[in-house]
Amino acid sequence: MSPKRAALPGKDALFGGRGEGRREPGVAEVEASREPVSATVKTEAAEQAREADALTAGAAPGAEPETRHVQMCVWVDPEVAEEVDRARARLLMEHGVKVTKSQIVEAILRPVLPETEAVLRLLAE
Repeated sequence: MSPKRAALPGKDALFGGRGEGRREPGVAEVEASREPVSATVKTEAAEQAREADALTAGAAPGAEPETRHVQMCVWVDPEVAEEVDRARARLLMEHGVKVTKSQIVEAILRPVLPETEAVLRLLAE
């Protein structure tokens, strides 16, 4: 007498294969389920605006909120990076102003960059 074998579920039941009642969606169904591009762009724009508002929420009183930023990588000496970190901490502790390091660097660069001669003098040092 041979031992009885237990009935086990098949691979379709275990791994979600093309079982009964399942079928692949057609092209029309896939197209209908896609979100319109304009809605996606509007969602991304709203998210970017919220992020910009969050960045400028703790800015100094009277500061203009900026809604468009471009990411840029800047390599500096470790001492400069530490100074920016210290300035950020001082602004928060001594003045209650919460800013990002990017906001500090931008505030420093804005008045200097239009003055080409000043930039040249700084680079010559």
